[in-house]
Amino acid sequence: MDNIVSGDINKTGGLQKELEIFNGARVMLRSNINIEQGFVNGAMGIITEIIWPLFRRDHIYDTDIPSVRIDFGKDGIHLIKPKSIQFSTLRNYGTIERTQLSLIL
Repeated sequence: MDNIVSGDINKTGGLQKELEIFNGARVMLRSNINIEQGFVNGAMGIITEIIWPLFRRDHIYDTDIPSVRIDFGKDGIHLIKPKSIQFSTLRNYGTIERTQLSLIL
């Protein structure tokens, strides 16, 4: 798959191949979530909670993608959910959909 998917996150809808997160991690949004409240691309915050699907405490499957609560300081704490983005493959083999939190560390 690496030979048909760009390693440049600017060509994959801003989503990385993998994203390792943890409570206390300083992160930056890679997309606009809520412009009026200041949750925009480039906003910095700290992960305060990781919320796994189906109320589990940990992930069970590799396909599990958690939501996170992020403290944006004066803008408050906001829930960020995974988003799905479709993008073109290299050499025009088609499109791929990647689902992930729109964050970088």
